[in-house]
Amino acid sequence: MSMILRAVVDRMMQKAAAAGGTPMRPAYLYLLRGMYPDGASVTELAESNDVTKQAVSQLLNTLEEKRLVRRVSDPHDGRAKIVKLTRRGQRELSIAVNAYGEVEQEWAELIGGQEEMQRVREAIFAFIEKYADWHRGDRPQNRIIW
Repeated sequence: MSMILRAVVDRMMQKAAAAGGTPMRPAYLYLLRGMYPDGASVTELAESNDVTKQAVSQLLNTLEEKRLVRRVSDPHDGRAKIVKLTRRGQRELSIAVNAYGEVEQEWAELIGGQEEMQRVREAIFAFIEKYADWHRGDRPQNRIIW
């Protein structure tokens, strides 16, 4: 399964680059996805990615330098910050989502079509539901925990 994950991520990055996307580490995409559509706090991002707030902050610094995210005041708590996608960040996330869809389509073609792909999805979800601890509070985990 880890080989499939790696192949899917590598192929997705190739497709995103071909579509004009910025090359980036998968960890950045997990954070970008976690901010869509309304933003998230550093704490929320850390919890959903099962990493420390310090690790998220370091990644966010890089994403800010790339102008993919911005930190804004939380309207409900003046002391807190919410991290939001910039237009560029939204574009990059959209490119990545589309690239993933293309990769999944390629996978489906390799195994015999969408019906077979749906069987693969159902088997993966069944395994996750039975064996994985992928829920933390009200929000599902964003990344695979090894």
